[in-house]
Amino acid sequence: MSDLEVLQLSTNSISGEIPNCWKNISKLQYIDLSNNQINGKLPSSIGSLQHLKTLQLYNNKLYGEIPSNLQWCKNLVFVSLGMNKLSGVIPTWISKRLLNIVVFQLRSNDFTGCIPSELGGLTKLQILDLAHNSLVGSIPSSIGNLFSMKSSTQHYDSTNDTSTMIAVGDLYAYISRIGDFYEDELYININGQHVYTSKPLELIKTIDISGNKLNGYIPEELWLLKAVINLNLSKNFLIGEIPEKIGGMRSLESLDLSFNEFSGPIPEILSTLSSLHNLNLSYNNFSGKVPAGRQLDTLNDSSIYVGNSYLCGPPIDKSCSEDQASSEINLVHENNRMEMIWLYLAIVLGFILGFWSIRGILMFINV
Repeated sequence: MSDLEVLQLSTNSISGEIPNCWKNISKLQYIDLSNNQINGKLPSSIGSLQHLKTLQLYNNKLYGEIPSNLQWCKNLVFVSLGMNKLSGVIPTWISKRLLNIVVFQLRSNDFTGCIPSELGGLTKLQILDLAHNSLVGSIPSSIGNLFSMKSSTQHYDSTNDTSTMIAVGDLYAYISRIGDFYEDELYININGQHVYTSKPLELIKTIDISGNKLNGYIPEELWLLKAVINLNLSKNFLIGEIPEKIGGMRSLESLDLSFNEFSGPIPEILSTLSSLHNLNLSYNNFSGKVPAGRQLDTLNDSSIYVGNSYLCGPPIDKSCSEDQASSEINLVHENNRMEMIWLYLAIVLGFILGFWSIRGILMFINV
C-alpha cells in the first residue's frame, strides 16, 4: 500500500468514516471516493499526502470544517467536496498554499461567511463552484484577478494526471488517460441536453456562485474575465444594471442572472455575444424593450425574461407600442382633467371675486 498512487472507489455503497491513516500512503496522487455514503469529518492526516493532485469526495455525507492540514497538499489541482454537509467559512489559506488549484468545488454544503477576497490569488483557477451554500456579503473585486479566466490561451496541462471526473452543477468534464497519452473530453449538460466535445479543459471556465445570500453590486472586475464560458449568479440578492462591459466577454456561452434584484434596461450589446446560447434573466426588475438582433434572435424564448413586469417587446407577449399609446392616451386624459379643474377653479374664483366686488360697491354707496 505504501506505493499506492491511485485510489478510485467512486459510485459504490461505501459507508462509515474515512480512516485517519494516510501518513503511510505518502505517494498517493489521486483519491476518488465520490458518490458513496461516507460520513464523518475529513481526517487531519490527509495533509500528509504532499503528492496529492486530485481529491474527489463529491456527494457523500461528510460534515465539519475543511481541515487546516489540507493546506500542506500543495500539489492539489482538483478539489471537489460538493454535495456534503461541510460547514464553517471558506479558508483563506487556500490561495496562499494551494497555488496550483484548477478546479475548486464546494457546492451544496453549509458554508457560511463571505467569499474570501484571497481566492483572487488562485491564478490557475478555471472552475469556481460555490453554489448553494449560505454565503453572504458582496462578490469581492479580487475575483477579477483570476488570471486563467482572463485569457483563453491559458489551459490546464493534464499530461501528468490520472483520470478524473469533475461535476460542476450541470456541467461535467472528464479527463481520461488512454494508453500512454492523454485526451481531454468534456461532457456538457445544459438544460437537459448532453453535448460531447474533445476540447481542452480551458473551454469550460466557470464561475457558479448561485443559490447563496450574496448582495450588492457585481464588481466591474468580474466583467473583465473575458475567457469565462459559464457564469451563474442566480438566486441571490444582487442589484444594479448589466453594464456595457459585458460585451467584452466574447467566450460567454451561458449566463444566468435570474432571481436577483437587477434593474434598468437590458443592454443591446448582449446581441453581439455570438457564443451565447443559454440565457436566463428571469425574475428581476429589468425594464424597457427587450433588445433584438444577431445572437439574441436565436434565443426566442419568453421564459428568459419572465418575472420582469416592466419589460416589453418580443418574445414577451407585451407590445411596447401599445403601452406607449396607452401612456399617451392616459396623458391626454390627465391633461384634459387638469384643464377642466382649472376651468372650474377659474369660474369659482371669478364668482367669488365678482360677488365681493359688487358687495363692496353696494357697501360704498350705502355709506
